[in-house]
Parts: sequence; C-alpha cells; structure tokens
Amino acid sequence: MLTSALFSDLNGTLTRYDTMPDLAQRASAERYASAHAIFLDQTSGLISPEESIRQVARLTEGLTLKDAIDYSSRLKYVDGFDELISALHGSGTALVLNSTGYSVTFYAMRHSLNAAHRRRGDEVLHGWIGNSLLFADGSELLGEEMLEDLVGRYLSGKGGAQGDLARYTATGEVDIRIAREADKFTHLERYKEEHFPDMAWQCVSAMGDSYTDNAMLLGVAQRGGRGIAFNFNPMLERRLRSASGSQDRIFFIEKKAEYSNLAQVSLVLDIGNP
Repeated sequence: MLTSALFSDLNGTLTRYDTMPDLAQRASAERYASAHAIFLDQTSGLISPEESIRQVARLTEGLTLKDAIDYSSRLKYVDGFDELISALHGSGTALVLNSTGYSVTFYAMRHSLNAAHRRRGDEVLHGWIGNSLLFADGSELLGEEMLEDLVGRYLSGKGGAQGDLARYTATGEVDIRIAREADKFTHLERYKEEHFPDMAWQCVSAMGDSYTDNAMLLGVAQRGGRGIAFNFNPMLERRLRSASGSQDRIFFIEKKAEYSNLAQVSLVLDIGNP
C-alpha cells in the first residue's frame, strides 16, 4: 500500500550525467559539447527549458532507437541510488520521475529497475512526467504505446524486437509537456489528483538539483510537503533561499559534487531500509 510519494527530477539528481546531451552524443560524438552547453544554460536558468529541449532534441537526429534504449538501460546513477530505491519501495513510497528527459529513457529505466529491485509485484517507478523524443521509420512516426512495447520486448529478449528497432531513428523533434519551470509543479499536481487523490500533501515530497526544479520544490513545500534540494547547484540554492514562506519545508542535502549520496535523502523522508 502506498502511503507517500516522492516526485524526483532525473538528470543530476538521480543520474550522475545528463541523459539528453548523452543521447545526442550517441547520435554523433561531435554533438555532445553543443548539447551539454545548452543543457547547462537551462539548468542555470539562462534559457528556458523549452528552448533548451528543442535545441538538444535537434542534435539527436539520426539516433537509432536501439542505441537510445541501450544507453537508457545502463544509466550511471548517483551513489546511494540502490539504497534509496530499496528504502522507498519498502516504506510504501511511490517514486515518480518529473523530468525534462525523454519517455524512451523512462521506459528503459523502469524495465531495468523492475528486474533488479522488484518485490511483491510492485512497480519500482510508479510513473513519469516528462517529454517524448520522437522516432520514425521514414515518414511513419512511432507512437508512444508502440515505443513502450518495443522497449519492453527488446530488454526482455523477446524475438522480433531487434529488427523493429533497426527501423526507427530519432527525428530531432520532441513532444514537450514541460516547457517552463512552472510546468513541473502543474503536472505534479495533476498527477497527484489522478493517482493519489486521498494522499495528504504532508506525505508528498519533491526533489531536484537545478534551477529548473525550483517551482516544483517550492510548490510542494507551500502546500505542506517537503521540497528537497539534492546535489544542488548555486542557482537553485539562491532561488529557494530567497523565496518567502515555507522555508521550514525546504531541505538542502549536499551541494553538487562527485561524492553526493542519495542515501542521505532517506533521513529527510524519515524512511529506512526494510
């Protein structure tokens, strides 16, 4: 039974590296520097998420679906990730990704994490809020349901998936749900209303590392939940500390560093390993 929920950013919060620039690099090694610079501008608040997402997506053009899945199923997570997943799963805390990242990454993550951590038949990742990188076979666009099915069949080793994956490449276009910082909290509210309508806000937490996450963290804190800045950059810290009200509901856990450890988040959430 789910008693609480954690809505978490992905890039730089749960993963050590930024998945969208990395996928652009998979399409062409020369594109990584440009994609990474664009992404840093976004996370620093210098350009809007929408502008960054569209620019980086264009750099993924030609990326094969197989390469996208292979990368997304072998992400390098921040230290303490496995411990946090076990603690969340054992305490009845739903984990929902709320990220400007892509749906193909979520589907691959979910499959891989379920294989490694699944217990009692529950899903490790309850769901996701994010954007969808579009793949196509020539002029035939791959729908979201078929994308999810292909990811699952390929990672399960089921026959036929390899041939299907070879047909699809990234178009360089993206279906955007999170275009502004405020969208992260707007979609979080909608997700809570749909999936956890009876859950008190005091049982909801939001976690992120960059300026893009500020509205999500502040919105949850202002409603009585927890806003958790983890592995945070200076721009997010300044924004959160300058906001009026709810400071007692904002928690700062480790500035951005190679040694940041997600196991510390369990202490703020007051959960432990089962």
